[in-house]
Amino acid sequence: EQQREAERTWLTPAKLAARWDVSDEHVRQIPRDRLPYIELGTGSKSRRRYSPAAVEAFEAAGGLG
Repeated sequence: EQQREAERTWLTPAKLAARWDVSDEHVRQIPRDRLPYIELGTGSKSRRRYSPAAVEAFEAAGGLG
């Protein structure tokens, strides 16, 4: 159930990259302790997702700045 919810409402690295005007790779390099995420799937099919609440907290704490 968490996986279905995350696929619908959580943010992808590409969406965050567009939001912050950086590359997907830049988003992926942010340490998990600064911007928590979950991995959906396994192996090469793995997809990273960020909760809206985690993104808001990251931005409130200064984000990329």
